[in-house]
Amino acid sequence: MFRSIILITTAIVAVSFGTAHADAPRQITLKLSGLNLNSPRDVQRLYDRVVEGASEVCGRGSLTVFFPAPPPEFLACRDAAIDATLSQIHTPLVQALRKDKANDRLSASAPLAGVRH
Repeated sequence: MFRSIILITTAIVAVSFGTAHADAPRQITLKLSGLNLNSPRDVQRLYDRVVEGASEVCGRGSLTVFFPAPPPEFLACRDAAIDATLSQIHTPLVQALRKDKANDRLSASAPLAGVRH
């Protein structure tokens, strides 16, 4: 079991849209107690907590509606906070999840082959 505490922090410039402007870095504490980071199920629970925390520090609470989608600045902030947080946890399953999620983001942002703009 891991009993560590990790912090999720944003940079001053990371959030700069709407009312989610940050005057100073924001951070929250994420406790890992009760999670077995050698268990895929608990690694997924950790990831869910990290996503929730990253969304909070990046200003989700000040955004009432994501229509038609969250602002790109929010997504960039959240993704950077998630990656920075997961990079602090040095277990094989967490690092494999981090790599998979980074690859998913790259695939989602890549243009489709054969699509003209």
